[in-house]
Amino acid sequence: SAGYSYGGEVSFTTDAFPVITLSGYRIFSNLNTTDIGSALSSQNTAATLYNSGVAFRLRLLLKVTTSNLPLNGVSFKLQYSPKSGTCDTSFVGENYVDITNSTPVAYYYNSVPTDKVSMTTNVSDPTNSTDTIVNQSYVQSGNFSNSVAPILIGQDGKWDFSLYDKSVSNSTSYCIRVVRSDGNLISYSVIPEYMTAPYRSRGGGGGGVYIESVVTPSAPVTGGGSSGGGSGTNNCVACPALSQCCDCIDNNSNGLIDKNDPNCHAGGVLQGTYDPAHDSESTAPAASTGGGTGGGGGSGGDLGFFFNRVRKIFNYSSFGSLLSSVYNSLHPSKL
Repeated sequence: SAGYSYGGEVSFTTDAFPVITLSGYRIFSNLNTTDIGSALSSQNTAATLYNSGVAFRLRLLLKVTTSNLPLNGVSFKLQYSPKSGTCDTSFVGENYVDITNSTPVAYYYNSVPTDKVSMTTNVSDPTNSTDTIVNQSYVQSGNFSNSVAPILIGQDGKWDFSLYDKSVSNSTSYCIRVVRSDGNLISYSVIPEYMTAPYRSRGGGGGGVYIESVVTPSAPVTGGGSSGGGSGTNNCVACPALSQCCDCIDNNSNGLIDKNDPNCHAGGVLQGTYDPAHDSESTAPAASTGGGTGGGGGSGGDLGFFFNRVRKIFNYSSFGSLLSSVYNSLHPSKL
């Protein structure tokens, strides 16, 4: 504490830092808004992602005790680590590093909401017993603080993080924690956890090499070599929000969204193969020449999975640009 004298009177103020505890979390599918999609797990329970390379949302609580946390009272940051044993609060076996836009567990940029704006409450949000929850901000980059409102003793601040599975490992679990921006630990009653999508061999039906869907409860499967080439469902939950054809938004204002828009189908017709990776609802992808009939088109799925992961890691806008770069690098004239 520090003392200050005013006309002979001495006043005391405290600079004691409050005890802050990560007290709860829940993981949701991503929406391109400050709201969230469907819950991918129960509260304080690890979630398994339905696709590789998928964006998701983490909403977590930080409880304040011993003293109030004033507005912008402290700066925090997110860290992640591959899971070792369990995501325990003592961090045994884990090696945590900061989450950035380029780490395997990365921040995900949604085009509509602005970073650090006030989050939108959802009935499925995490709670902590009867504690008062104080909404804070939507975060898609960098450090964060209680920039929306002070948090009083006994209350929990709530934040919404837009994250992205940028790893190439299947069925791999990651732990996520909050620390102060200077790296000092806070307290923890639970550690958020998620698992990347399980990998399985995929057929090449459906006419595209983007095939990413995997077998998990309620998730669709695209491709697979079914008659005419299979196509998945698009319910705005089971798709990664990585393109205009899979973001649950009417991007061209024609009253049709994602799978219901012909421009998200090969050849610009609804009978064409739906391409959730196509990043335009104004122009359609070229008519598909891939995919088998009957059980045909069974090859290329695994290769497609590999190329799509490489494309995302190195931020190529299309497979054409990726292949062009490979060609230019390997052509004899370049060697």
